[in-house]
Amino acid sequence: MSLVSSSSRVADLLLLALPLLAADAQVTRTANLREGPSGTSAVIAQLDAASLVQILEPTPQSGYLHVRTSDGQEGWVWARNVQVQQGRPRGRHPKPFASRLAAARSRSSGPCAASLDQCPDVGCEKAGTPHALLNQRKRTVPPESAPVNLSFQDSRSLQAATDNAGIAQGSDLDETVRQKLQGLSVGGRTLGEASVVQLAGFISPERNLQKGSAESVNCRLTGVDETDVHLPLVEDAEGSEYESVVVEPIPQSRPATWNLALWRQVQRDGTSMLVRGQLMYDNLHQVNDDPAHPQSGQPKRFTLWEIHPITAVLLCARPSNDCDPAVPSQWDEVH
Repeated sequence: MSLVSSSSRVADLLLLALPLLAADAQVTRTANLREGPSGTSAVIAQLDAASLVQILEPTPQSGYLHVRTSDGQEGWVWARNVQVQQGRPRGRHPKPFASRLAAARSRSSGPCAASLDQCPDVGCEKAGTPHALLNQRKRTVPPESAPVNLSFQDSRSLQAATDNAGIAQGSDLDETVRQKLQGLSVGGRTLGEASVVQLAGFISPERNLQKGSAESVNCRLTGVDETDVHLPLVEDAEGSEYESVVVEPIPQSRPATWNLALWRQVQRDGTSMLVRGQLMYDNLHQVNDDPAHPQSGQPKRFTLWEIHPITAVLLCARPSNDCDPAVPSQWDEVH
C-alpha cells in the first residue's frame, strides 16, 4: 500500500470518527433531559419526540448520553430514546468542538448565579420560556389569606380535572395553558395554581429524606440552604410514597427551624403535620402511582399538584395525634 493511500485511509477513519464526537441525534420518544446520568437526577426539561440534540460524549454513562439541545441546554438523556442521524452536514458551529463543550458545561452544568440572593425568579432559564414560567410559579409566595382546606380526595379530583382539560403531563406549558390551571372546578369550588390551601397528613415513612438537588429554579446551587426539600405527605401514617401529595419548602427566606432534622423527626415520630401554601402544577413530570408498574425517573405520587412553596408548618399538639385542620388551637406552628 502506498503512503498516499495509507494517509487517505487514516483521513477516512478520522472523518468516520468525527460524528461520534459531536454527532447529531434525534429523540425518538418523549424523554427527560436530566442534570446527571441517573434516573434520580433532577429534570431540566422535557424533550419531545423528533427533537434534535447533539451528543457531547460518545460513551454512555449508566445508560445515559451527554447531550445538548437545540436551544443550548446541556444534560443527560436515556440513550435508548435517541437515534444518531447519519449524513448531517458538518461545520455548522463556529467554535471548535472542545471549546463548545467547555462553554456548554460552564453554561448548563454548574450554578448560573453566585448565591441564592443573586438568583432571579426565572432561575437559570430565559425569561418568557415555559421553564422560566414554572420556576417563577415555584418561587411565588402567595399573600396571606384564609386557606382552603384541601383533602387527598380533592388532590385526586384536581389531577382528574387537569387531565380532562387536556393539559398534558410531562410537557412544557406556555403562559396561556398555565392560566387554565387557575380555574379548575373541584367539588363545587374553583381551585388551581396560586390557590392558598392547607393539607394535613404524615410524611411517608418510605422516603429517604435528603437535601434537594441542584435545580434550575435555584440557579443550580447545591448547598443545604440553597435547595428545595421534597416532602411526600400521605393520608395514613404508614402510607406509601406512591399515595403522596408533594409539599416543598423553598430555600428563599426559609426559617432555620425548617430543616432536615425537623422533617426526619416528624417522619420518625409519625406526627400529623398541617402545611399551608400555594397550589402549583409540576408539569414536567408524570403521575407515578402504581408500585406494580413504577415509572423510572418519575417521583412517586398520585398527582402532579403540589403545595409549593409551603408558607406555614404546624404540628399536631394532641396526644392522640388526631388534630382537626379546622381547629387551629389543636396545632402548634413551627416558626
